[in-house]
Amino acid sequence: YEITNNGMIPVIDGKLDDPCWKNLDSISSFTQLDPNYNAPATENTIVKIIQDEYAIYISAYLYDSSPDLIVQKFVNRDDFVKLSMSDWFSFSIDSHHDHQTGYEFIVNAAGVQFDSFLFDDVDEEMNWDGTWESMVSINNNGWTMEMRIPFSSLRYSDNDDESTWGMNIKRYIHRKSEYIEWVVLAKGTIATVSKFGHLSNIQ
Repeated sequence: YEITNNGMIPVIDGKLDDPCWKNLDSISSFTQLDPNYNAPATENTIVKIIQDEYAIYISAYLYDSSPDLIVQKFVNRDDFVKLSMSDWFSFSIDSHHDHQTGYEFIVNAAGVQFDSFLFDDVDEEMNWDGTWESMVSINNNGWTMEMRIPFSSLRYSDNDDESTWGMNIKRYIHRKSEYIEWVVLAKGTIATVSKFGHLSNIQ
């Protein structure tokens, strides 16, 4: 997926009204992992990505046909057990593009953050803490999210002017127990980072 730098950066307030989000290509093809494996997602999700020289910015419009039923839980940061009992959005990135390591950044519908370091393809260090920003906003069509991940929080190779990194995106809709992903693996596959999709043209 191509990152576009149009010379503007968003204010991280979760509202998606910044000019930089306009007229960009988006990611909107998501598939259920649960409860109906390989079925289309029941709610639309639109994700956009841009960068400047300091950070990657992600926006997500998480449409919901029953916004009053969006589950928000105000819990402690990094308490994934409690955070997982709410609606949440996840962005994972293999910035070194070694197919073995990466980082996951999660925000729930109440704005609570969780992050972790991914290693050995399928393992996760939940005690890792990165420096990043996010905000969310609830509206009549669902909820929206903005995220800023500084390059300084990531390990990556800077040998090339343009790089390709691994990436995956996930969403969980609590009331439906619906777990969707951008890249859904075949059942029984023991892999995570090595099967990420690609994020290209990172400068």
